[in-house]
Amino acid sequence: MKMDKRLFNKAVIITILIASFGIFYLPLPGRATCRTNYKNYSATVLSAEDIAIYQALEKEEYKEEIASYNLSVLGFTLGKSTFKNVQDKLGTAEYYRNKIDGESADGEIYYISTAKGDDTVIEFSSGPSGGWEQLDGFIITTSQNLTKEINPTPSVIVNRKTSTKSGLRLGLSPKDFERIIGRKPSFKKRDALYYSFHKKEMEGKDLYDINSLVVAKFKDGKLIFLMITKTKFS
Repeated sequence: MKMDKRLFNKAVIITILIASFGIFYLPLPGRATCRTNYKNYSATVLSAEDIAIYQALEKEEYKEEIASYNLSVLGFTLGKSTFKNVQDKLGTAEYYRNKIDGESADGEIYYISTAKGDDTVIEFSSGPSGGWEQLDGFIITTSQNLTKEINPTPSVIVNRKTSTKSGLRLGLSPKDFERIIGRKPSFKKRDALYYSFHKKEMEGKDLYDINSLVVAKFKDGKLIFLMITKTKFS
């Protein structure tokens, strides 16, 4: 799927801006229409400083590709799996869309652990790069980092051990996170690590830029928030 670079940049920024703006959600087939003007993540998760860092990283020219095993979680892989694949396995979920950028807004679905005392949440997203169906991002965090308006679907499959195929999961130390992801961060501060990966790929006669962004946030030396995206544009 071809994608204008300006549209890609808007899509990435939309993903990052979820800390500060409202979203709305539309029902997937079989779901009733519900209220609008929801908010996504609390401002304590992604700050204005985080947004500025990511905008700067977008302009850098990194030639390294993110390892594919960092892009898979619960058997779903960015750039391959779809919302349908997720719902077939985890159950039907309410479909949220960030309203900041209209038609190009990402779609998102949420799941939460059913285990007692476990508030692990996972969010899957798709925007222009994925045609609003193929996954181009996911977040692993806890319900403490969601505003009360978000209504995640309970799932027995989601739990505190939920991890990427490579082993990235909540509770990791920054040192272990760096070891698993396999390289030094593009930017680092006391409680967060930021990564930017870029490569070029030919599909037929078309040349695509493949971009992956990673943010890992820590509290008391343990991972509390992980976001990974993979998008492409021609």
